[in-house]
Amino acid sequence: MTTTSGMCHDVQLDPRQEVWTPEMHDHVAGCAACRSFLDGLREMGHRLRGLPGAGRPMPDAMRQRLLQELEAPAAAAVVPLARRRGAGLMKVLVPAAMAASLVLGVGLEKAFHFGAPAHPAEVERNIGMYIEDVTHDHYLLERIGRPLEVAMTDPGELSGWLSHSLAFDFEVPAATEGLALEGGRVWHTVGRLSALASYRTPTGERVVLFAVPAANLDLAGAERTEVAGHEVFRGTGWEREARVWLEGDLALALVAADGALPDGWAGNFLVH
Repeated sequence: MTTTSGMCHDVQLDPRQEVWTPEMHDHVAGCAACRSFLDGLREMGHRLRGLPGAGRPMPDAMRQRLLQELEAPAAAAVVPLARRRGAGLMKVLVPAAMAASLVLGVGLEKAFHFGAPAHPAEVERNIGMYIEDVTHDHYLLERIGRPLEVAMTDPGELSGWLSHSLAFDFEVPAATEGLALEGGRVWHTVGRLSALASYRTPTGERVVLFAVPAANLDLAGAERTEVAGHEVFRGTGWEREARVWLEGDLALALVAADGALPDGWAGNFLVH
């Protein structure tokens, strides 16, 4: 009989539910880890499909080659589960097929269309989507072993590194009340490159500050209030809370686990 961990592994091998057994459905209904995994996968697919396309037809030779490359690993993914468990190679092929289908099938289709050419459309972005993305990003960062590119505790050094790496200038706030800067990285959220600075509370909770260009970011999709003379948008997702405000040409988002954002956050981050 499959153990709980083994059942979780089977769910991860077949997230599209192509060969799920009744036992697997029952397991997912009562397994928070599996539901979280499937929710994350759906969210990733949703965000990838939201990227703008160039509207050009894919060259026929490239399309045929892509389909051929995907055909073999995709066929391997439908092998019955009883046979999969006994074959170590299959445990490698199935995730590889998933990755190939996701990156090639979704990513390349954003640059080329498999069928007739279509007119590229402007992808709508608003504050609500920004909050959805950054709360999910915080969830992902907490599950990455080493989520930061640079361990810089000096705000001036991190500001210079991020500004040099991106097409916009960003000054990292030197938070002092209840937060300690630990580093940052270049990230990608709400369909554009962003700066990311990470802080820690005294109890070890991670608080993340995102910064993206605010151009074409509609002020919709989230409740708003006034904090220290600034219009601040608030929203939750993935058991996280986010505060978003505009500062010059940037939209800043501060994200933490529910209840972990220090009471004095506004005094640290909102420009007076």
